Amino acid sequence: MSTHMRRVSVVAILGLVLALFAWMLPGNASAVSEEPSGPQVAAVAESQEASDVAEPDETVSEDVAPVEAQPAEEVAAEHPAPAVEPADSQVAEVADEPVQEQPANEEPVEDDFVASNPDHLPEGYVAPEFTGIDYNVYPATDFASNMKPRAVRMARSVEDPVIGEDHPQDPGDVLLFKQAKPVDGMLNTWDVTLRVEGKDIPSTSDVVLVIDTSGSMNRFGRMQAAKNAANAFVDKLLPSENTRIGVVSFESVVQIRQALTNNANALKGAINGLQANGGTFTQGGVRQAQAMLENSSADHKHIVLLSDGVPTFSYEMSNPDGYLQDYGPRDFETTAAAPRDAYTDTRVGDGTDLRYQYKHSGGLFPRPPYYYYNHGNSAIAEAGFAGTAGSNVWTVGLQTDSIGNGILNDMTKGVGTFTEVTNVEQLTPVFEQIAGAIASAVKDASVNDPMGTGFEIPTANVDAITSVPENTFEINDENSHITWNPGTLTTPIEEGSDIRYAELKYRVSINDDILNAEAADGKYPTNGDAKIAYVDAYGVSQTASFPVPYVNPTLYTVQKILLDENGNTVQENENFNVNVNGPDFNQDNPYQRQLVLNPSDVAKRVITDLRITGKYTVAEEEDSDYTTTYKMNGVPVDQVTFIAEEGDDHEIVVINKPASGQLAITKQLAGDATEMAQELTYTGTYRCALGNEDNVTAEGTWKVTGEDAAMLTPNAEGADAADTVDVKVNSTCVISENPVNIDENKAEF
Repeated sequence: MSTHMRRVSVVAILGLVLALFAWMLPGNASAVSEEPSGPQVAAVAESQEASDVAEPDETVSEDVAPVEAQPAEEVAAEHPAPAVEPADSQVAEVADEPVQEQPANEEPVEDDFVASNPDHLPEGYVAPEFTGIDYNVYPATDFASNMKPRAVRMARSVEDPVIGEDHPQDPGDVLLFKQAKPVDGMLNTWDVTLRVEGKDIPSTSDVVLVIDTSGSMNRFGRMQAAKNAANAFVDKLLPSENTRIGVVSFESVVQIRQALTNNANALKGAINGLQANGGTFTQGGVRQAQAMLENSSADHKHIVLLSDGVPTFSYEMSNPDGYLQDYGPRDFETTAAAPRDAYTDTRVGDGTDLRYQYKHSGGLFPRPPYYYYNHGNSAIAEAGFAGTAGSNVWTVGLQTDSIGNGILNDMTKGVGTFTEVTNVEQLTPVFEQIAGAIASAVKDASVNDPMGTGFEIPTANVDAITSVPENTFEINDENSHITWNPGTLTTPIEEGSDIRYAELKYRVSINDDILNAEAADGKYPTNGDAKIAYVDAYGVSQTASFPVPYVNPTLYTVQKILLDENGNTVQENENFNVNVNGPDFNQDNPYQRQLVLNPSDVAKRVITDLRITGKYTVAEEEDSDYTTTYKMNGVPVDQVTFIAEEGDDHEIVVINKPASGQLAITKQLAGDATEMAQELTYTGTYRCALGNEDNVTAEGTWKVTGEDAAMLTPNAEGADAADTVDVKVNSTCVISENPVNIDENKAEF
């Protein structure tokens, strides 16, 4: 039976007659109205917009009939009213079938969520008497010591810190690491690790677990999952001399299950004794938890609330009409903007709905506007009171719908966060994370990490980026910048440690932009200035820079030098192809690169794409017009072969000189040559040109006595004689002989 039933304070028979009569009158169709649609829960910000309707129209005040806070079934029995069409987000019938326990690893389907009677209360349910909040509950155990925080400590990065060896030493200390390690078997590729470590502070903390034990917690293994998570929470924080935990449960009523203590056995006994039944009095649970914390002397106070649905009870207001906002097109509901003194200690609601009607217009003939308590907004307001008092409010929604999520999200205060859990198996790690966050030296951390000039994250390695916590990073389109949001440090470096960490790992390699980077002692920075912003253990915002790793890339340079016939360097505009071969990831697809070099480019070509260690060869494609020689690291070699290893650079020079044949002139005497002819001296000239006469490649004179090889001079001006002279390949040579003078004496060169 919906709690939106219009209640009238007349006897049943008169109500039926008058209602029927009213239905028959023209213009009174509004007496039976549909429930308003639209937002089910208004956020605090929305309540500000509703200030214009905070006070109802006084002209209809005499027609407004207050409704006594009675169970819906009693009112319906005394004052039957016409049926009301439920809103789209509600179900008209109350589920009164027996609650069936579902396997813990199953999630509810959409049909299992009902806005009306979400706790599946039986028909005729009457909430037990609520006796109020106990403000005189004091901690069951004292802190061993009342240690106060030390002076604020900023994050620091020691010189060359080593992950796994260096750690924060003092409570509250934060240590930053950044390392780049070469990848085994690879070149110009490094695994970069950013790591943040923080040592928990010795300040005292009191935590009240506020656990929903309403009837809906019997479904889908939620109650057992809540117990498991709460026990894990206790194990995470205790034993500790500086932390105490209390337990409060809420359903239709609120109960203190365990006062603040560091006795884990007592806490687990209280937790394991929880049973689910009744409605959802969320506001009461928060108020009782804060009442316990008011009697605490802890440095930090926390409320951790778990619920699986929307509130169905709240506290009555002394003047609800003063804090109203629109609910649908014609009705009104209370907001979250009411102050603490606006609430009484009396519970209102019947446990079956998020809203509870407290009055309507029309006197004997109910008509809009109708006026409702919004229990969700009251819970949000109560969490705000706790936050104002200095408590941090954390909330966890266990298989809640969007309405419940919105309420719980708006209830978070201080450093508290909201977490939605869709599967009960996820609940325990969520509670463990909250436990770690409560004592963490780093909260709300974010890091901007730019790559250094000449470094990038290879596209193939983007999917291999990892982080602790998981999936807390984003990378830009150019793979040159990472935004990392580790949040609060909750993961201990080892079980039981008071040092917690977050870590980001990714792989970088160099690109051609490394040629524009500035080196320091031959090394280059893999990253720019990576900064972290966070809130420390004392609530102070901090920023700090990570160390910058420097690495030594493995590069090789290839330079082209072209010589003329005389060995002089020339800078002709001509291309030469040089091939580089070596290993690669796939043996069937080895490293192959062709460099196009031009002697007009006097600069060395720097190659940055080596990725695998191993043997590489460099060889120029044959060109019949030139001879080729090599130098490697300044030493002449017949062929270029080098072993590429991390940090070893190689300089290769490919030298070309015009290819040449050799011209030799031999004198032969034919026929009946006399003995005198054998003793005569013969002379002449030679001239060799490539293509045309202007492109002379060799010229000079020759001389020989008798039948023998002539001695050549390299030029007409005279030089040491030689058996042969170099001539460019494909040159055409013209050889002429001077007339022989028999009477001439032999001449000498």
